Formats: sequence, C-alpha cells, structure tokens
Amino acid sequence: MRLFKRVGLNLTDQTRNQRLACEGSIHGGYATVDLSSASDTVSIGVVRSLLPEKWFDFLMELTTGEIKIPDGVRELEKFSSMGNGFTFELESLLFYSIAKACAEELDLEGEVSVYGDDIIINSRGYTLLAEVLTELGFIVNNEKSFFAGPFRESCGADWFKGNSIRPFYAKKALSERTLYTFHNWAVRNCEHELAALLFSWTEPSMRLFGPDGYGDGHLVGSYSVRTNRETRRRGWEGGFFDTYQLNVRRHKKRYKADWLYPQYSVYTRSGERDRSDPDIVRGSDGYAKVSIYTLARSIFGRN
Repeated sequence: MRLFKRVGLNLTDQTRNQRLACEGSIHGGYATVDLSSASDTVSIGVVRSLLPEKWFDFLMELTTGEIKIPDGVRELEKFSSMGNGFTFELESLLFYSIAKACAEELDLEGEVSVYGDDIIINSRGYTLLAEVLTELGFIVNNEKSFFAGPFRESCGADWFKGNSIRPFYAKKALSERTLYTFHNWAVRNCEHELAALLFSWTEPSMRLFGPDGYGDGHLVGSYSVRTNRETRRRGWEGGFFDTYQLNVRRHKKRYKADWLYPQYSVYTRSGERDRSDPDIVRGSDGYAKVSIYTLARSIFGRN
C-alpha cells in the first residue's frame, strides 16, 4: 500500500477516482474506463511480462497453478481470482502500469488513476488504452466506459456536467439503519422533502444527530457537541457527538486447523494499523452507541 501512495494512489480510498470523474464530466479532459470480469482475465502471461521476475516467481508460489478434474489435471491460465489476498492490489498495479505507459507514449498531460479495474486517463488516451487492454486479453466494458460527452462514472459515483446523479439503491427492506442511510443521501443531494419524509419514519427515541463525513450511524443535520472539563482545560476546540456502530459477529468454534491460528494471526491485518481478529465473521450482531470527537461545530451545528 505504501508503494502505491508514492504515485498518488490510495487503494483504501475511492475519492480520487470520483473527483477525477467529476472533473471529466465538466471539461471532458478525463475518460473513465471499466473492464468486464477484470480479475478473471488477468493471465499468467500478462503478469509474467509486466512484473519483475522475482515478484512473479514469489506470487506464483501463492496461486493455484492447476486443478484436478475427472479426466486428469488441467493447468490454469488465470493468475488469481477475487478472494485471493493480493488480487485487487495486483490488478490495480497492472492497470496503472498499462495506463501510465499509454499516457507517456502519447505525451499526455493530467493524472492517471486506478482503483481495481476502474481506470482514469486523459480522454485522448482512451483509444490507445482500449486497444492495448484488448490486446492483452482484457475486455473493455463499453457500456460503462466514457471518454466523450458530459457523463462520467467511476467507483460508484455518477456525474453529469459536474452534478452527482447517482440514485439511492434500497436493496433491502426499510429498517432504522436503511432509513438513516437513505435520509443522509437525501440531505447530501438537497432532496429536502424526501429527507423530511424519511426522518418522519425514524423512531423518535432512537434519533441521533451529527455532522457529515462520519458515516451513516447518525442523522446528518442540526446537532450539538458535548465537552467536558478536561477538553476545556486543555483548550481543545470541538467536542463529542454520539453515533451508532454495528457490533461485529465472532465465531468461537474450533476448527481442525486451529493449530495454525497463532501463526496466521501474526501477519494478517484488517487495515494499515490494526491487526485483524480471526474470529470475526460476516454480518453484524446488533449495534452500540459510541462517542466521536469532532472539530466541526459550525456547519449544521448549534452550541
């Protein structure tokens, strides 16, 4: 991850791609490129050609090179699939290298950015990039790639002439959690009547308010912050507000391979700073109210 940041890429943050897509929808200078089944089309040959030999040999040791089938053994040409711990980072590296090479070949100005298979390049480089990607066995998704006109899409953000036109997708039955997320989406998109309707559906005894930029565990709107004697004594600005946080689910059942647990847990991580908890499984187990410190005291705030 640190090496990606040297060239301005942060694979834990999609906002750079979203910002460049917005700029492209305004002045047309950037194209947004999307691929179909990107990880499934990363071939061993492409990885061997683009990676240093030592890197390639090391990563090959971590992949499945062949599978057994009823009539024998079949060698795989796909390098790795999603679910492998390094596939996302690898495809980001490959697509950045390819896009950067195309930009340099055409002496193009502007940024080159990738997030997985979401690629952004100067619009004048789109044709060459598409040709190179196709030659390497990738499939450019023409329905989700844009290099002309006022629309751009990247990393879940849809822009038309600089305006966000991404709708809210209610994929589950309405719940307090969904209502909070939907309400905050309406507030951010200036849909005030819709926000008021959604607010009226929330449970009054559970309502929490806070500033934008801290997730959807609270309703974005007018809020108050709390201070205490210690923060006032230290002269700190800002204060605390409450928000809801989902509790993780943990599975404590022992497995036959539990003797690997200590070794596995030493080097696996859930983020850049915190070690992962190998007991955590998918889903959530209720929610809890937590306090967050913020310096935001003026926007949507009352003190």
